[in-house]
Amino acid sequence: EISNVALRNVQVTSNTSVSSGTTNNFTVTSISGTPTITFTGVSSGGLADGLAGLWNFDEGFGTDALDFTTNNNDGIVTGAAWNSSGYIGDALQFDGDDYVTVADSATLDMTDAVTLEAWVNVEDESNAWHLDGWSKRQLITINKSQVSGINTNMPIGLSINISGANTDASDLRVYGTDGQQLAREIEMYENDKLMAWIKVPNLTDTIDYQYYIYWGNDAVTEPTADSAYGSQAVWDSNYVGVWHMNNDPNGIAPQIKDSTSNGNDGTTYGSMTSGDLIDSYYGKGIKFDGIDDYIDVGSDTSLDIDGNSFSYLIHYNVNDYLNNPGTISKSTSPYNSGQEFVLQETSSNIIFNFFADDLKYAITQNSNYKTVGYTFNSSNKNRAIYFNGVLAISDISTYILSATDGLNLQFGRLYSRNNEVLNGTISSIYAYNNEVSSNYMSTISNNLNNPTASGTDPFYKTFDAVETKSIVSKSGAYELSANSTHTIGRINNQTIIATISSGWNHIALTYNQTESSQQMKLYVGSVLKTTADYSMAIVTNANNVIIGNNFNGTIDEVRIWNRELTQSEIATYYEQSNPSSAVSTLNPKASINGNANITSSGILTNGATATINIDSDNFTVGQNNITIYIDAGVVDYTISMNGLSALISNTGMNNVTVKQVVAFKSDGSMCLFDYNETTYAVGDFFKVSGCAMSCSEFTNLKAYTDCTGVQGVFSGMPSGC
Repeated sequence: EISNVALRNVQVTSNTSVSSGTTNNFTVTSISGTPTITFTGVSSGGLADGLAGLWNFDEGFGTDALDFTTNNNDGIVTGAAWNSSGYIGDALQFDGDDYVTVADSATLDMTDAVTLEAWVNVEDESNAWHLDGWSKRQLITINKSQVSGINTNMPIGLSINISGANTDASDLRVYGTDGQQLAREIEMYENDKLMAWIKVPNLTDTIDYQYYIYWGNDAVTEPTADSAYGSQAVWDSNYVGVWHMNNDPNGIAPQIKDSTSNGNDGTTYGSMTSGDLIDSYYGKGIKFDGIDDYIDVGSDTSLDIDGNSFSYLIHYNVNDYLNNPGTISKSTSPYNSGQEFVLQETSSNIIFNFFADDLKYAITQNSNYKTVGYTFNSSNKNRAIYFNGVLAISDISTYILSATDGLNLQFGRLYSRNNEVLNGTISSIYAYNNEVSSNYMSTISNNLNNPTASGTDPFYKTFDAVETKSIVSKSGAYELSANSTHTIGRINNQTIIATISSGWNHIALTYNQTESSQQMKLYVGSVLKTTADYSMAIVTNANNVIIGNNFNGTIDEVRIWNRELTQSEIATYYEQSNPSSAVSTLNPKASINGNANITSSGILTNGATATINIDSDNFTVGQNNITIYIDAGVVDYTISMNGLSALISNTGMNNVTVKQVVAFKSDGSMCLFDYNETTYAVGDFFKVSGCAMSCSEFTNLKAYTDCTGVQGVFSGMPSGC
């Protein structure tokens, strides 16, 4: 007997504890009415959903910093001391070189959203970290074996790869290990490759000189060129011109900039194009075609050499010796007595020429980059050529320049001999108003020939590992740091800063890429202090999470979440040691067969439900799929639509086994209920449900048994129709 057949909402499919992005398949036999989906919030074992790591530092001893989530992101303590006076229970005390290492894991890699929070008490800012607000630094060591004698206030080139600096490395700052800030000039920062110049106060061949470069502060801009530590301050009054050849030769004239305060910028001539700015030895360089390319610097009085001591240094190469390449000249055409100063390289000699008085250094043709220096002492008339830093040849000049002042200084050709032009590349030229020393020539040549810490005869002994000053960080991905006055948050290379007070502060950085604006937020004591627009995915990498790196003070209750906490959540949790009252599930949504998302906004605590109608057009008869998306934690769901339910009883005289229950539809199709063969005694009953259909589709329902010809049939109208 079949009775109590009803057409009502029945469950079609369900799944428990679905992780974000999980796709499940289900079958729909008929579509009718308005399907619904019900989300049910699920807690995550007592701790707040989305916690990737929680370190409350209450162990009090040993070298283990335990993660109190189920992710097992335990840390190893190096140097830090246990402190019983934390903000909540115990804490860890850091003195500048202590840290906690948490090994990289998938649970610590987020792409869309993250929250970092901690209690901090900054107790000592007298450590060797010289800059507040800068998140990275690196110790650079000059190799004393590459230095000759004693050199003071000497500009030194540095070629190094650094990631995360501002555009054009405008946030780069340089400090000696004694805390003295050093002037610097950025020659190039491109694809993480930096070429910079630093004014070093004292270089000797007896002591390795060390300095720090700092970067990682996008709130600052490039210092003005004429400021105390700006680019022009690198080059003192001994320099009358410095040309790095790092400008577009096809730009607005004068294209080639002089780095000194003299403003001796050069204008390009010939057929130079933007393509003639090329990657040179370590920085950039200008390529000369050997036909008509040259640079004219003009005739400012700072460039006068008549009766004066002077020096030139050029770093270049020659590709073709056909035209006896000229490199630097001040002359006229036709040239007259006293009116020709020429530096050039022929197929057999490097030449230092005063009109008809030549000083020649024999060479072998090659296209290698070289550093050639020229010096002249007006008192004793000593003239010298240095080749790659070594004194190659010198003499006492018998000729006095007397008519070059007022003549234009040119690079890449000899004006007095118009066809002697350079086919090659110039990467830099330096002009001085004195006779520079042999120690200087040797040291600067060693520096120019390899301003790195690798390769053949590197100028630098070591580039130490990049250091970060942080409360908690995953280098290159996310970071929260603090000093005595500010807290700094960072996502990838984007930084925001807020002020803090003395003593204990709770600080939190949140990020949600999916927001339309103000994706980054920085909180102090649960109060929103500052925001920033940034919408890039968080970088995932294999770097460890580091807690307390280069920090002086006490850290307590460090937490990393894989979602953005709201302000109210931060206010709720920030004074809890274990945030057990956290929400279960945020903003669950579903995509059915790839169609528009069905979204439940807000919070579902453990066991709470939200039911949403679904457009039946989302479904198809047959195979369907559903993908659940959630911002945090897990979620249960069920999908229901109109279907049958029936009560079936054994009213016969013998036990029977029900083989199958079938619903028949008006289009001739049938729907099989999920049912296992079960034997029922007389008077027993059971219930079946499913088979989505409308009232007009129903014709009858049959329950087939193991007795031939014995079946229950219901052909009336279901209740509810």
